[in-house]
Amino acid sequence: MIVDMSALHVGFLMGVASIISVGPNNLLLLREGIVGGRTVTVASLVLGSYVALISAAVFLGSSSFRPADSLSNILSWGGLIALLYFAALSFKAVWTHEVNEGVSRGQESLQECAARVLKVVWVNPLTWLELLLVPTALARSFQSDIERIFFAAALLGMSALCCFGYALFGHLVASVVTRRSYLKVFDLVSGIILSCMSASLATSLIFA
Repeated sequence: MIVDMSALHVGFLMGVASIISVGPNNLLLLREGIVGGRTVTVASLVLGSYVALISAAVFLGSSSFRPADSLSNILSWGGLIALLYFAALSFKAVWTHEVNEGVSRGQESLQECAARVLKVVWVNPLTWLELLLVPTALARSFQSDIERIFFAAALLGMSALCCFGYALFGHLVASVVTRRSYLKVFDLVSGIILSCMSASLATSLIFA
């Protein structure tokens, strides 16, 4: 049982790291709440993606699958490109806000919403690195399937808290601050954060 609790702790700590990390996925959730779009739908789509990836990681962790070291490196460089792309989109959004963006998001079809959200989550190589490759390596370190289940349960619980927490926080911010100019500030800050993350990742990859 001590080892089982250790698996829970690892899943919990990894989930906390995901909450603290302000990457493209979390910024998407936060912005959706601020805009007032399909907040619950977006959070559910992101969480569903996390469930699929983490479940696959647990399965692969109990198999003989051994990802090549080059795959992690490829995903890291791809993540750098993704961060730069999303940073550019954030800066672009500062100057191209729709007048009634919240209304247009509310009128968005489920298919359009899913395409928009899943594009951010699944095309981002960092999603694959952080929610598939890393959890696979951790799951392989546990001795039994029950430990892997405990690990996945803790990680998924924290992932749910992350997804709906960011979306709810964005909604609360929007209920207090209604001036449209604050959305521009949010996009500007998002662009700066993503640019800083890009610089940090590029430095670590170049000097690794």
